[in-house]
Amino acid sequence: MKNIRVVIISMIITLFFNNALSAQTKPYSVNFKPYFGLNSGKTDYTMDLKYPDGGFTYFLKSQLEFPLDQTMVGGEVELKLQPGTQREWAFAVGFCTHANDPSGIMYDHDWTNYPSRIYEKVSYTESDAKGKNYILMVALDKLMLIGNKGSISLSGGFKYQKIEQDIYGLKGWQLDLDGVKFEFDIPDVHGLFYEITYKLPNAGFRINYFLNQKLSFNSRIAYTRALITDFDDHLLRFKTTESEITGNGLLADFGLRMDFGNIPGRGLFIEFDGDFTYIKASGTSTQSWYGDDPLSEEDDTGQILTGIPHEISTTQFRIGLVLGLGI
Repeated sequence: MKNIRVVIISMIITLFFNNALSAQTKPYSVNFKPYFGLNSGKTDYTMDLKYPDGGFTYFLKSQLEFPLDQTMVGGEVELKLQPGTQREWAFAVGFCTHANDPSGIMYDHDWTNYPSRIYEKVSYTESDAKGKNYILMVALDKLMLIGNKGSISLSGGFKYQKIEQDIYGLKGWQLDLDGVKFEFDIPDVHGLFYEITYKLPNAGFRINYFLNQKLSFNSRIAYTRALITDFDDHLLRFKTTESEITGNGLLADFGLRMDFGNIPGRGLFIEFDGDFTYIKASGTSTQSWYGDDPLSEEDDTGQILTGIPHEISTTQFRIGLVLGLGI
């Protein structure tokens, strides 16, 4: 009887040990990360035009600032092959979208030296924004160095972002052709539709640092080549502006993760994370009038203006919380 008990206890210990060992040396791991966060930042859109007329050069500069302060929800799935070994590969795909309209103000500034020949600010308006924000991300990491306290991986990826905004209301001031300033407040009028798409192939590196068996920190930083298309429709002036431009930028993210499982990387975890995006691009745009612009003296219908200097920059920062599961 005693021998039978010893055998049973030995089998239980062996079975537990083998299960624990197989969990630790499992050839893959999967992390599911539902996400909730706050996005802040803005997109600056600048058109800077100059044109000669009778021996004098006129300038016209317009700057639009679109708010990007929104609540974002989404998720990410990460697959790791040979986790915790020199042969580790990690693949991640994530998506998030807006949960509300932007909370900030859209600003519109204009400068010109026409017709006074004195370069000055001639208008300023504030408007409300309603809009959508979609982000899709994929990343592939290859572990290069690993130690007891952390690892370093090479990282490549692609980020796609599409933003659409409808602009309502006009509150501000403007100088007329005689230089007289008048103020106005026109609520609820639909003045502008704006759409911009970022395609961001990127490459960089990722660092993982293990503070202890339960707590870890990770960070990724990458250079991106920015491919940008944008379109805006000035509904009150019956004209559209379109461009396809390129630029450069920086992508960065971080995460502080607390695991609750007995095996690192397995079970429930909570993660405080964030990311940062900075893009600057320039090129030229094309303006087309599909109706008569009320601000001009002539009928503009059908006119097309090409080669307009065009610059876009965006700065975005997002912080959030993940309650995830690792298997």
